[in-house]
Amino acid sequence: MSSDWITADWPAPANIVAGTTTRRGGVSSGRYSSLNLGACVGDQPEHVVENRRRFVAMYDLPEEPCWLRQVHGIQVICAGATDVDGEPPQADAAIGRGIGDTALDAESAACFRANDRGRWQADLYGLARMRLASAGVTAVHGGEYCTAADPQQFFSHRRDGSCGRMATFIHRRS
Repeated sequence: MSSDWITADWPAPANIVAGTTTRRGGVSSGRYSSLNLGACVGDQPEHVVENRRRFVAMYDLPEEPCWLRQVHGIQVICAGATDVDGEPPQADAAIGRGIGDTALDAESAACFRANDRGRWQADLYGLARMRLASAGVTAVHGGEYCTAADPQQFFSHRRDGSCGRMATFIHRRS
């Protein structure tokens, strides 16, 4: 792992590249410092353009990816989706249901805790692992990072409010 990004830790074929950016390695400042990739959060547009250029170079991508506007919901788009009226497509459906008002079982209930603001937080990694195990998936990789607990490495809207955005991606090289 570079200090500027996290490479996926899984036994994928050599032509599959996957990773997650951190907040390091860019040109933005203040609450967007430094590798903000979000064009719709209030950062200077020229900084976002340069940060995205650096992102493409970091991973040696053949072109800029299809950027999404993450919205909480169930909308899925097909790879290769294009901007609509100059805005990136909206999607979010990568992990499925997250926080709910009741847990399905006692094991799931252990993944929920109240925070100091009186709101519930869920261990999404734990919930996903449980659901995958119940579906018979035995090899699960990753899940050791917490964006809310590491402000030096990660942006977190839940923690900071207005802030930069990171990217998680997967790419198949020819």
